[in-house]
Formats: sequence, C-alpha cells, structure tokens
Amino acid sequence: MFSGVPERQQMTEQNPYDAVRYPGTAYSQTHPDRLAVIARLLGLQPPPLESCRVLELGCGDGGNLLPMAFALPGAQITGVDLSGEAIAAGRAGADAVGLQNLHLHHADLMEFNPAAGSFDYIIAHGVYSWTPDAVRDRILGLCRHCLAPQGVAYVSYNTYPGCHIRNMVREMMLYHVKDIGEAAARMGQARAVLKFLANSREHPDVYHTILQKELKGIEDRSDASLYHDDLNPITHPVYFHQFVAHAQAHSLRYLSEAMFMGIQPDELTPATVEALEELGDNVIAREQYHDFLTGCRFRRTLLCRAEIELDYNLQPEALTSLLASLDLAEPEPAEADLRSPLTREFKTSRGASITTNRPLAKAALHHLGTVWPRPVPFGELLTAARSLARAGNGEEGDAADLRELLARGFAAGTIDLHTWAPPVAAAVSPRPVASPVARYEIMRWQRVTTLYHKGLELRDATARALLGLLDGTRDHEALAECLVALAREGTIEIPGTQTAQPPDEAALRSMILHGLQATLRGFARAAILVN
Repeated sequence: MFSGVPERQQMTEQNPYDAVRYPGTAYSQTHPDRLAVIARLLGLQPPPLESCRVLELGCGDGGNLLPMAFALPGAQITGVDLSGEAIAAGRAGADAVGLQNLHLHHADLMEFNPAAGSFDYIIAHGVYSWTPDAVRDRILGLCRHCLAPQGVAYVSYNTYPGCHIRNMVREMMLYHVKDIGEAAARMGQARAVLKFLANSREHPDVYHTILQKELKGIEDRSDASLYHDDLNPITHPVYFHQFVAHAQAHSLRYLSEAMFMGIQPDELTPATVEALEELGDNVIAREQYHDFLTGCRFRRTLLCRAEIELDYNLQPEALTSLLASLDLAEPEPAEADLRSPLTREFKTSRGASITTNRPLAKAALHHLGTVWPRPVPFGELLTAARSLARAGNGEEGDAADLRELLARGFAAGTIDLHTWAPPVAAAVSPRPVASPVARYEIMRWQRVTTLYHKGLELRDATARALLGLLDGTRDHEALAECLVALAREGTIEIPGTQTAQPPDEAALRSMILHGLQATLRGFARAAILVN
C-alpha cells in the first residue's frame, strides 16, 4: 500500500536530538524583555535587563540564547541541554561571535543544580510536554529553586482540548511507523500515511476535512519538528488548570501568557461575553474557558513565586516607564492629516492593524512608525504626539490617552513595549555594520535573528552575500565592488543582467550600487544593523 516501507529495523539508543538535529532559532516571546514588560504591567519589579541573569532549560544549540547574549552584553546567559552535539555547536557559535557572557552546559536536567535564586528569567520552551513525569516535575522544581524573588519563568506546553485532535493524528502516524527505525524513513512514512488517510474520500466528511487540515500543518512543519514533536514516543498535553495545579505544587503562581492576547469581545456572541463576565476575578477559570472556546493547543505561560501578591489588573502607571516601538508597513508622510477626527488605519509589517480617530493616538502611531526601528520612551512619545496633533485635553489627560493606546496596542499584538533599547541603528551609516549574530547565521541558514529577537528569512542570494560583508570595514563603494566581483564569478545573480548582451562593468556597477542602497535600507528597517 505504501511504497518504500523498510523492513523492521532495530531502534538505536542514540540521543534523538543527535540523530536529527533541531536547529536552534530565536523565539521572540521568550526574550527577557517581553517577560519583564509583562511582569511590570502586572506589578512586579523585575531587575533591569542590562545586568540580568537568564537560564534556558533544554537550550539545544543555543540558537535562542546567542542573540540575547549579544544584545545584552552585561547579562549572564546560561543554557543547559542533554545533547552533547547541540551544546558543542552552540559553543562554536558563541566563540565565532566572540561572546563571553554565554555559558552552555551539557547536562541532564535531573542532575543540573545551580544555586537557589540564581536567575531572574528562566525559559523552558518546547520541553515540558515531551519529557517523562519526573523531568516535568524537575523543570518546575528548578523554576522554583532558581528563580529570583521578582523573577519570571516561561514554560511552554501542549494543551487540551486542541491536542486531542493532534494526538489522534500523532497516534495514527506512530502506529504506521512503529517498525521503522531510520529517522528519514519514519518522517517520510508518517507524512505518507496521513496524506493517504486525508485524501481517501471523493467528498470529505467532517472527519476527513479535519485530517486534511492536519495534513497541511504536517506538510508545513520542518523535519525536525515532525520528528521530535509529533513522532516523539513521549508527549504529555495537559489542560491549563492541570498545569497551574502542577506549578502551585512547586510554590509557583500563574502570572500571565507571554503572548498577552485573549479573545476579543467582538469575536464572541453577547451571551458568551456575559457568561465569561460572570467568572469575575477567577483568572484561572477565565483562561481555561478561553481554551475551551478556542480549541487551544499550545500555551506559553509565565510563572512567578507563589508568595508574590497579584491582582492581575494592568498597572497603567507602569507604562510610563516603558519604551514603545511600531513597525508600520508604510509609514505615512508627515503632512498626513493627523489632527482631523477622521478614522485612520495603521497597518504593521506583520499584517496586523490598529484603527483610531483620535488625533493624539494617530500622531503617536505616526511618530512610532517614522522613527522605527528605534524604540521611544513614553515621555518622548507623549511630547512628539502632542506636538504633531497640536491638540489635547491637558498633560495628564493626554498621558492617560497614550497609556490606553499603548495598552490596547500591546494586548492586540500591534505595538511592542520594551524595558530596554536594543542596539539598533536607526539609519544606514557610511560603513554599515550588521549584527555579528546575523552574519554568523547567514553563513549557515537563510533565516537570521533581528535585534528585536525576531526571525527574518533572506531568500535572495545577493542580500545574503551583502549581509555577510557588513562588518564595518567597507564603505558603500567597497561593498559594491565586492558584489560586482561575486556577480562576475557567478556566485550571485543580479536581476536584469541575464540578457543576450550583458551590461558592461560600469553599467553592472551602477545597477549593483542602486540595489545596494535599497537592500541596506531594508536591513535597517528589519533591525539588523547595529550602532
């Protein structure tokens, strides 16, 4: 029925993360800046990022920690992982970038035992749900033991009810590959059997429609994710309330979600909204019913020490100590009408949008888009918005309006808030310098990490070649000369040059220099260039 199914094979004892490497990548929601912002908004006083101590449990090859360590040179960043090969790769990356504050340890979590209270931020991403009971218990035990008094722990995990569907598909794939030991064959046959099942009917019913949707997710998933997440013999989804109970058993308290977004009221029926309001201040129940309503499969939960008193209400005054940033898709010119009562929609480069008709809010959003990628302190943003709007209801009223805008934008995922300013270059310099982490990454993959800890795909070979040259030793003319040489060698292909009569040297150089300026501006907007 399925071509190429191997005979029964002997399963090896090799660490599966050594057998199939899980390339590390940056997860923006795990960055201590985001954790610190949410902690402040809910009344905690986490330590400043510039000198913080970060621990990642199950850090892999350090792909999530490497960019943090570069952007926070005064912080102490520590990672631990069971895979010796992954740790060796991470150490090689730290050496290549020249990092002295990144410490990667090859160790079993069951034996890893740092000093009590030794970390301000603890990260356990993609570990909890894929480990035995004893290790899950150890993860939360380490979070309690190692967490500083005002610290924050981030733990991600698979959740029900959504994972009932994922588990159904996973169990069918595991049955099909149960006698296959070789990793590539297991992945190929897992995809093959799901495709067979999903496309088995001429007219799909509800069940097969679900399978087709799951197949799309599996096809989009990387081999490493499929192998380690879906074909892992151990997986342990839980209901949210079960995870909270487990955390409470270790004297940890639920703080928030790292994604800080809930269901918007306009997405629900009035009766549903009314029923949820009856839950009052019962945060745990509200979050659990959120999962029931959305079919949630995955959570990124923040925890703090149980002795901390929380009221779960956002503290408006905390916003005045933060910085804000907004990457607009197309910032409008300064002469745009910001003072009228007409409604304007501001679209971000990530596809989200925020709409307002209030002059002060429009002016603030416009200013943030104009100065991007630089984050703006609250006081500076208030002054700029009042100047642009040339209207207001008094200093305190304007400050309250701006706090409301930032809180709403952050909750909706359109505005980013920060406790610190990353070392981004707001403009292209005569001798541009790209983040050394991005230059290291681009030599190995097409995906690089921005200074805001977000992933950026660079599919264009010329852009990748240019990024690798941005070490501050070359001006724009020298960069163009390097690209000309690469084009003549055939290493890169310049659009418009593959004609019957290729351009001469001067014309080629002119084309490359023009494209160079546009690409450098794109790098600046992507927050890859450093001061």
